[in-house]
Amino acid sequence: MLLRQVSLPAGSTSGVCLLISYLLVVMLLGPKVNAEPTADELDDLFAVRGIIYEQNDGADDSGGNVYIDEDASIQEGIVLLRKRVNDSHAVQAKFTGVIVTAASWDNARLKAETISGATTDDHGRLSWDLGWLYKNSQGFSGSIHATYGTEYTYRTEGVNIAVGQVFDEGSTALGFKLTAYDDRVRNIRFDGQEFEQETRETYTTDFSLIQSINAYSHVNLSWTHTEQEGFLATSYNAVRANATFDYERVPQSRSRDTLSVRYKRALTRDSYQLGYGRYWDSWGIDSDVLEGRYYFNLYDNRLSMQTSVRYYKQSAANFYGIDFDQPQLLQTSDSDLGRFTGTSAGVLLAFYNPQRLWGFLHTYELGFNYYQRGDGLDLYWLTFGWSFR
Repeated sequence: MLLRQVSLPAGSTSGVCLLISYLLVVMLLGPKVNAEPTADELDDLFAVRGIIYEQNDGADDSGGNVYIDEDASIQEGIVLLRKRVNDSHAVQAKFTGVIVTAASWDNARLKAETISGATTDDHGRLSWDLGWLYKNSQGFSGSIHATYGTEYTYRTEGVNIAVGQVFDEGSTALGFKLTAYDDRVRNIRFDGQEFEQETRETYTTDFSLIQSINAYSHVNLSWTHTEQEGFLATSYNAVRANATFDYERVPQSRSRDTLSVRYKRALTRDSYQLGYGRYWDSWGIDSDVLEGRYYFNLYDNRLSMQTSVRYYKQSAANFYGIDFDQPQLLQTSDSDLGRFTGTSAGVLLAFYNPQRLWGFLHTYELGFNYYQRGDGLDLYWLTFGWSFR
């Protein structure tokens, strides 16, 4: 589906209600479909994916924030189930489980347990997403999703609504999506002190345009705008001020924008994609990203390989620093909010088995990515997946 996640500006409740009403009317009362949509986005699907993620800040913990151990490990599992109801409708469920080990987070959590007397050893995160998908033969598509996630220090509830329309016999596609999240944050600080629960709201709007240039190439343009309100700090982060450590303090609101353009071209057997993105926000951060991908058709459309390279450059937030002379009204040493550059490379292998197994067609995937940041943080992640339809 040609729709991507975005944020909904505050005060847009009436617009959301109008969009929901329109979407429901089109889905329930729209023209009957005489032919099954050619796109496979409504087809029955069962998919499983695993991700192993490792972050290393060097042998002496000098990468990123020099005062914090930013080593981290994440193991994530995703299960996706989609069931076609009829020619135009499908329902979908996605479940995600995550095990997180992060040195700075664990340190704050254990101190909080000592102070409060809690005995939990919860390192995990669980979330689910339930969705309703629609597509008709006139090129209109839509979806409504509800999400819920919970972990030791965090709970989130969300909803997103997406619509899309294809024009000119498939040569032009427009997409629009609204997303809203309501979060509850358990405010545990780096020294183990726990304060009153905080809230955060995030609203995103996203617009996309895919335009065919000719029979072999197309361009994808997108704009994403996000508004956030509430507790936006990372509670367990610390800041060194006047030779002592203090809490991180950031603004209670943040506006974020991203513009991107991607060009994709098909060759005789293979294809490639080039992309550029520009990001800026109200905290003073701006960034540029350049990306290239090449898709190899290795064996009779059954074995494919995708390679990718990416370069990223980011400026620092207005209130970022490593050391402060004295505590500031706004202050952070979060390395993700600092100035850095990053380069990454990755490869993804996919094997499609045209022979039916247990009555289904199977696809297997295996990928590896490595990311090196100029501030000393190195990351890599391994992905593996299996799906059948």
